[in-house]
Amino acid sequence: MPSGKKTVKKISDKYHIKLSEDEAGFIALHLVNAQGIQSQQDNTYLFTTTIQDILNIVRYYYKITFDEDSVHFFRFVTHLRFFLTRVLDGEKTEVGEVSEELFQVIQKKYKDTFGCVEKIADFLAEAFNYQMSTDEKMYLTIHTARLVHENRCK
Repeated sequence: MPSGKKTVKKISDKYHIKLSEDEAGFIALHLVNAQGIQSQQDNTYLFTTTIQDILNIVRYYYKITFDEDSVHFFRFVTHLRFFLTRVLDGEKTEVGEVSEELFQVIQKKYKDTFGCVEKIADFLAEAFNYQMSTDEKMYLTIHTARLVHENRCK
């Protein structure tokens, strides 16, 4: 018996109220919507705490505080949101969008930042069983380097 009909039967049995078949449909719809809201709230909490965890990795790695009102901080968090959407949805970026040569240049130029990104990659692997691609590491290295540079220059 579908959940709306079960609920109508329980109400009828307990309170001796006769509800129509239409009410069963409305109750079922309400239950489905309520489950969706809870799922969204759970995802929002997970999303927010994961962004905070990544920011903390960067913060402690560099021993810096962020100017959370800066455009650079906003840009970094925006990048993390898009990235984490893919991570939490289990989507991978297309491997090989970035040449190995370019990746090597970025890795060499931003060696320290790449070390920080490796810590983020380790965190995501442990927390979500997600393996960052070379492309994702490169993009995150660039965004992290920009954020750190702007915070150090203030």
